Amino acid sequence: MKREYLGIIFSKHAIDRLCNRQISQADAVRVIRSPDRIADGSTAGSKKFFKDIGGKQIRVVAKKNEKEEWVVLSCWARETKGRTLPGSKPSFWASLLRRFF
Repeated sequence: MKREYLGIIFSKHAIDRLCNRQISQADAVRVIRSPDRIADGSTAGSKKFFKDIGGKQIRVVAKKNEKEEWVVLSCWARETKGRTLPGSKPSFWASLLRRFF
């Protein structure tokens, strides 16, 4: 993966997360450029971008740098439609139910 992709800069942490979670840089860029929803991030000035793609909700946290370029800080995905994603952990309740059933 590249540090800069389609005009978006990716931190080393974000690249590691994308690789571990099997999310492409193209999907991360797509989330930023065409989000379903945007929320304020926990870091000052950061934004969380959300988009449903292929049965999963991809979430990207990004912040603009001093040159007004987007820098991706982190990225992850949540399952939708009952699918389990690589690198994701089942919820506490899902784990508990599996033990009993």
